[in-house]
Amino acid sequence: MANSLLSFNRDKFWRRCAASQIADLESRVIDVATGTGELALELTKQNANREVVGIDFCQEMLVKAKTKLKGTPFVRNINFVLADAHHLPFPNGSFGAAFTSFALRDLYSLPESFQEMVRVVREGGKIICLELSLPQSRLFRLPYNFYLRTVVPLITHFLSIDREAYCEYLPWSIRELPSQEVMTQIMEEVGIKDIKIHRLTQGVAIIYAGRKRDDAMAKAGRQNNWR
Repeated sequence: MANSLLSFNRDKFWRRCAASQIADLESRVIDVATGTGELALELTKQNANREVVGIDFCQEMLVKAKTKLKGTPFVRNINFVLADAHHLPFPNGSFGAAFTSFALRDLYSLPESFQEMVRVVREGGKIICLELSLPQSRLFRLPYNFYLRTVVPLITHFLSIDREAYCEYLPWSIRELPSQEVMTQIMEEVGIKDIKIHRLTQGVAIIYAGRKRDDAMAKAGRQNNWR
């Protein structure tokens, strides 16, 4: 609820945009770092014939996700698994697509997590990442920074929600994310091709969408400089 309030409910629109990247795909897909299952739920809503596996390393989050789905018609489409995004417990090529939403900022190694998503997706399958971002336009970045510094603390105080998470970690983690150019380079390095960037709400959120390259498995183990 806090995320929806702080984003003025735009987070739901952003997830719909991310899920629409595979609108017609009915094969099994994975939602990496699923949290409380918001994106996994959206993926099943958009295609009732699709199986979604949502993984997260936090048991508490998965309990919340299962509770949220209990009694809904979507419960049969989603399977939640306790697992680390850097070590996915699935064979190569198990999924038609891999997703992650609002989790890149929390991963300790972007290359490792991307490598794992590439590994478990079949050749040509999509890798789609939704994340918060800093608007590129200076005109929009000023009010956005004011919102993060001033408005968010007021909302968190009023709602009595985690001030450290939303007032300190959130703006810091957005600033610390690699630039769009570096993020694209990391994705290409581990075997993702045809990467497209979709900026949403003036760049407050961003979608990176690409496909697994045919020779990706040969590239996935290569060392890089972004660890």
